[in-house]
Amino acid sequence: MAAKDSEGFRFVMRLLAWGGDFQGKGLVDEGDSIALTGEVLCGSEAS
Repeated sequence: MAAKDSEGFRFVMRLLAWGGDFQGKGLVDEGDSIALTGEVLCGSEAS
């Protein structure tokens, strides 16, 4: 049972780590698109 529990624990931790990486990438992508939108808006206002 102990071996099975640790395998399950490792799987859950890997899943959480993957979810964290995925969420982090999503936030970075969102930040980049917001920055790009800001540049486009500022650029069109300036011109």
